Formats: sequence, C-alpha cells, structure tokens
Amino acid sequence: MEKPTVVIWFKFYCALMALIYVAAIFISLSLAFGGFKGLVIGVILAALSAVFVVVSALPIVLPVKPWVWVYGVVLIALGMTSACLLPVCIPLLIFWIKPEVKRYYGKVVV
Repeated sequence: MEKPTVVIWFKFYCALMALIYVAAIFISLSLAFGGFKGLVIGVILAALSAVFVVVSALPIVLPVKPWVWVYGVVLIALGMTSACLLPVCIPLLIFWIKPEVKRYYGKVVV
C-alpha cells in the first residue's frame, strides 16, 4: 500500500515539535542562573521538555502499527492545546482520521 502524504506531514510535525521542545530545554536552563528558585524551576522545565522531546520524536522511527496511529492522534491533540499550532493541527487531524490513513496503519475500517 502506498504511504499517504499526511504521514510525511505528520513526521515533519513531530520533528518540529521535538525541535521546539529542545529549544525549551535551552530556555529553561537559562532560568537556572536566577538563584535557587530559578534553578529549581529551570531543572523541572528542562526535565519535562526532555521527556516531550522523546515523546514527539518517537513516531518518526516507530513501525507502521495500529497503535502508532492512535499515538499520532494523541500527539496532534496535544498540539491543539496551543493556539499557535491550531492552523497546523486542524488540517493535520482532518487528514489523519481519513480511512486510507487508518488502513495504512492497519486499523480496521468499518
């Protein structure tokens, strides 16, 4: 089966999100120079950002499985919590839930 174009766009979206979280790590570590309170906040934000780097980058290398399609829906929905990403996430979600994408990932389309 041919790979739907939205899969390529989704992987690009995941890479972009991972890069945004990498930038967040550097920004949060700059807070560490603001005294003890800044250090605590900076380390916590850097740790959370590091987790989200991994969460966002995983779909780029994951195999084509039904649960990866669901994981993609969750990542797109997570991006929709930011008003800045809505113009990207809404069309991505519209194309992501189409039957041909579900079939590509091995989900049973009824």
